[in-house]
Amino acid sequence: MTRLLLAAALLTAATVAAEDRKTVIVFPPTSTAKLPEGLTIAIAEAANAALAPTHNLLHARQLLAMTSRHRMQLSDLSEPNTARAAAQRLGAHIFVYSTLQEDKTGWTLTTWASRVGSPKTATSTVLLPLTITSALQKAGGALADAALRYDGRGAHKADLLTPYNGADDAMRDYASCAATLLKQPIGIENPPVLRENELSYAVEQCEKAVKTDPSFGAAWAALALGAAIAGNDARAVEALAKAPAHLPNAMLARFWLVSRYQSTDAAEKLLVETIVKAPGFLLARAYLAELYNALGRQAEAAKAWEAYADHTSPNPFVISKLAYTLAKMGKADASVAYAEKALVYDSTSVELNLELASRYLDAGRVEKAIATLEPFAKQPDVGAEVVLRLGYAKMMKGESDVAEMLLARAITLAKEPSEWRTRGRAKLNLAQLYLKKGHQEQAKQSLLEAMKEGLRPKPAPDTKELMALLSPDELKSFETENGGVKESSPFGLKGGEVNPAAKRTDVPSGFEAVKVK
Repeated sequence: MTRLLLAAALLTAATVAAEDRKTVIVFPPTSTAKLPEGLTIAIAEAANAALAPTHNLLHARQLLAMTSRHRMQLSDLSEPNTARAAAQRLGAHIFVYSTLQEDKTGWTLTTWASRVGSPKTATSTVLLPLTITSALQKAGGALADAALRYDGRGAHKADLLTPYNGADDAMRDYASCAATLLKQPIGIENPPVLRENELSYAVEQCEKAVKTDPSFGAAWAALALGAAIAGNDARAVEALAKAPAHLPNAMLARFWLVSRYQSTDAAEKLLVETIVKAPGFLLARAYLAELYNALGRQAEAAKAWEAYADHTSPNPFVISKLAYTLAKMGKADASVAYAEKALVYDSTSVELNLELASRYLDAGRVEKAIATLEPFAKQPDVGAEVVLRLGYAKMMKGESDVAEMLLARAITLAKEPSEWRTRGRAKLNLAQLYLKKGHQEQAKQSLLEAMKEGLRPKPAPDTKELMALLSPDELKSFETENGGVKESSPFGLKGGEVNPAAKRTDVPSGFEAVKVK
C-alpha cells in the first residue's frame, strides 16, 4: 500500500468516526474501601471495551500521563469540577466518574455522567456482588451504560466484556499487572528508562493470571505488551497468539514487535489498519502521529495530529503536539501561535509552558521565553527541566554567569535515572558556555561528562567547534557506551535516541509479519 493510500484510509476512518462518535473518558471509580490492587483501573478498562464500537476512547495510559503532569491523584476525580477539568484537558466530550462503597453484601457503585461545557449530569446507582469477576463485569457495564444513556444510545452488549471474564484469583493478578504496566512509559520519540522492578512485577502478575486461567484474554494481552516492553520478544509473541487481537494492549504489543523485526513501513501500515478497524482507539492515532514525528515526516505528522483533533474537543495536548510538529517543519511563528493557544485551555501546566518557552527560543524571542519560565523557576518544587531551559535561555541572552549557575542547578535537581537527558543537555550547554568564555579544557571535560551520561551531540553549527576538542579515540570510546541506562523502545536505540531504520534479525518463532507491498 502506498503512502497516499495509507493517508486515504486514515482520512476515511477519521471522517466516518468524526461524524458519528463522541470521545468519552471513563475515570476509574474512587473508593475509601480497601480494594484489590488495580481493580478500579480494570473496571474502567472493561467499560472502554463495552464502549469501543460506538465511541472514541481515551486510554488509561493517557489519563495517568495527564494526572502525573498535574500532580493529581485518581481519587481526586470523584469531585465534579476536578473531573470536568480533567476531561477537558484530555479532549473528551463526555466523561463518567463514580464511587464505590462497600457493605456486608457487596459494593454500591454510584455513577455520574456529564459533558464538557454542559451542567447537565445524570446519576445512577448499581449494586455489585463481592466476587471480583462478577463485580468487574457489572461495574464495567454500568459505567459504559452511563455514557451510552447520556449520549442517547442503548445499553452495551454483554459479549464485549468476555475478554475480562477471568477466574477471581486470576482477575486479582491481572488487575495488579495491568495497573502496574500503565506506569511504564512507552513513548516513541524519546525511549523511556525502564522501571525494571515495576515491569518485572507486572509481568510476573500476568504470568500468574494466565497460569491460573489460560482462557483469560485480557491477561494474555497485558502479558504480551509487558514482555515486549521488557524485551522478552519470544514470550510476547507467544502471549500475543492467545490474546484477543482487538484489545488495546494486544494492538500495542503487535506494533512494538512489527517495529522491531520488520520496518517502519510495516509499523505504519499496522497502525493505519488498526485505526481503520478501531477508529475510536485514540492512542493508536497518537502513536501514528508520533511515528511520523520520529521519522522526520513532519507534514504527515501534522495531518495525523489534526485527524486526532477531529475526534476530540479542543484540548491542549494535541494543540501542543501541533506546535512541536510545526517547529520541526521550521514554521517558528506558527508553532508559537499554537503553543500559546494550548495555554488557553491549561494555563498552569508546567509542560505546556515549557513547550511555549521552547517555541519562543526557536523563534528567537529569548525575552519572552525567559518571562515564561521565570515564575516556574521560583517555585520551591521546580523541576530540573524548567531550570535547564531557563539556563539555556539566559545563555542565549548573553547572561553567562546566571546561565552557568542555573545549568549547574539543573544537574543537581535531575536526580532520577530517567532524567539522564536533562543532565546530559545541561552539561552540554555548560560546555558550550565554557567554550564561549575561552575555557577549552573546561568545555572539553563538560562535553565528556555529557557523553558519559549517554548524550550523543549531533553535528550542528553550534556543536561543531565543541566536538572538535575531542580526539578520534575519545569519540570512538563512546560508540558503544550508553551511559549505563536501560531503555526500551519499539525501535533500535543508538546514542540515546531511537533509530527507526534498525531491524532485529533474530525473529522469534511464530512472529506474524505485516504484508507490505
